[in-house]
Amino acid sequence: MKKKTEIILAILIIVITIGITIYFYIPKNNGISASKNETTTSNSSLITITVTGEVIDEINIQIPKGQTYRYIINSIKPYLNDYSIIDSNLAKRYYEDTIIIIETNDKYSLNKEEIENIIISDSKEKKININDGVYFELISLYGIGEKRAYRIIDRLKEEKFTSFEELKSFLGVSYEVIEHIKEQATIK
Repeated sequence: MKKKTEIILAILIIVITIGITIYFYIPKNNGISASKNETTTSNSSLITITVTGEVIDEINIQIPKGQTYRYIINSIKPYLNDYSIIDSNLAKRYYEDTIIIIETNDKYSLNKEEIENIIISDSKEKKININDGVYFELISLYGIGEKRAYRIIDRLKEEKFTSFEELKSFLGVSYEVIEHIKEQATIK
């Protein structure tokens, strides 16, 4: 009976320790606001950090002065993707308006000039067949950037998609994104 009590007490201490650790490592939403490409209001105790690069969309985030890179990254996690490289210096602090560029580890990454020089003909007049796997057409679709386009192309080398549900599962996107893709594309 004494051993059982000691085991329960040890488990309770471990759970409490983990809970306290999680509480102190998860950033609090103290004065933070994130928005996609919107201007934010001015407050002397807040600074604006613009996060760009390998994120889903450019983000303007207002944080209290002196917050850490870890705080910023934890606040914008929904905007990061599998190819985002997080700087290892998580303790760096920010005291003035700054732009943070998130780097990519994507081997297929193109520079902006290459992407801007791409012209997609008739993409708005006809629906794009996902199973044709034409890179420049795929990246024109809502929710499919260059990384997802290359993932689709790699998949199509082995097998084609049979439904949008299968595409949704493969990409790991929401129903809303798939509905937008359905408006622009077909699966034949």
